[in-house]
Amino acid sequence: MDALRAGAEGYLPKTSEPGDLLPPLLAILDGWAVLLRAVLRPSRAAPVDLDDEERRLLRAIAVGRSTVDIAEELHVSERTVKRMTATLLRKLRVSNRAEAAAVAGQAGLLG
Repeated sequence: MDALRAGAEGYLPKTSEPGDLLPPLLAILDGWAVLLRAVLRPSRAAPVDLDDEERRLLRAIAVGRSTVDIAEELHVSERTVKRMTATLLRKLRVSNRAEAAAVAGQAGLLG
């Protein structure tokens, strides 16, 4: 389910029977979003209030900038960027930079 929230186009549980996999996989190839044996509910998470520095960091993460590049842009050490990133991930309630990028996209911070 986390994969779908992060932007995946389909979800097939590990418990799916091999014969049940072909139709959904073909549907995905045709551009359909697929979800089997699961129900999605809209996220009711409270909006996260980010300051300007956190938004700047999130945008840099979302476009794939490296820790070194972000450190240079923000004029801080790599260690500081790692600390700031860890704090941001906790604040966004995500576990990695890819999920943070998905949150940035959903929040309209990239356009």
